[in-house]
Amino acid sequence: MKKNFYIDIQNEIFEGFSRFDFQGQTVFFRHFNFLDQGCLLSAHEKYHAKAIKRGIQEENDVLKKLNEDGTWTEEEELSIKEKESYLETLEKTKSKILLPSHRETHQQLINKEKIELMHLRLKRKELIGKTATEYAHNRANEDFLRNLLYKDDSLLKLMFSDQDFEEIDPDDLQVLLQQYYDKINLLSDDTIQKMVLEDQFSLYLSHCEKPFDFFGKPITKLSVFQLKTLAYGRMFLNIFQNVDKIPDSIRKDPEALISFAESSRNKDKMTKNIKDNSATAVFGAKKEDLEFVDSEAKQVSLGDLLKKNGGQLNMEQMMEVMGQKV
Repeated sequence: MKKNFYIDIQNEIFEGFSRFDFQGQTVFFRHFNFLDQGCLLSAHEKYHAKAIKRGIQEENDVLKKLNEDGTWTEEEELSIKEKESYLETLEKTKSKILLPSHRETHQQLINKEKIELMHLRLKRKELIGKTATEYAHNRANEDFLRNLLYKDDSLLKLMFSDQDFEEIDPDDLQVLLQQYYDKINLLSDDTIQKMVLEDQFSLYLSHCEKPFDFFGKPITKLSVFQLKTLAYGRMFLNIFQNVDKIPDSIRKDPEALISFAESSRNKDKMTKNIKDNSATAVFGAKKEDLEFVDSEAKQVSLGDLLKKNGGQLNMEQMMEVMGQKV
């Protein structure tokens, strides 16, 4: 990654367009807004209807045939839905896990499930092949792209007329689409989050709560990337204003920063519960967890306690360990 990468990304988002070269010419790619996305949806519906007329099958019809010949069964289809639901639950519960070491273990489980789901989806896609929905998606994206490409940085002259675009060689069109997708990938949520945490953005961070002052136009006219910049800027500004003792080492790491903020909120709750209950022990905690929650708390292994007491604990011993009055 080049030195000024995030500065370049910031400037592109501020300007509302990106540049790339195509057949020796500079093309200006206007960043889309929600109005553009509405047009994309309309185009998708138009091309989907065309696909059906041409006899291109719907995904459900293909899945039915695959199930009948045993190539891809209903059980395999259900396994994808179950994994998606399980992953959604894991993501939701992650923020509620109190101890950092437990959160790390939980994230490892999430990563493992994501990889398994990715393999299942790839296998499914290979078996299904091209569907009416995929055809509509591809053609709608081509139309969408034509209306985002300009000859000038004032974004006044479209790069291609309808006829010119129709006459582009298929191979050249694929190159054009790939350059567009490469730009979209560079403007990912992860990139924007990192950008707003860079030093050069610090002067703008406190202004993210005032969209019109920031960009000088109504929020409905902002590009999707400008909206995301404001949203993530506000989110991290809130963290910096309300979370204490943020380590310098994570101040530019979005994932670590969000995790630290969630852990800090959980720490406050856990420390309060420990003090309210006069507890002096935390089961399953590692040393770093105890330092994070309460330096005076003791690490307790239930296995060690059982071993010490002949394999069992009575109610009085359990309550004493948990800091309850007996």
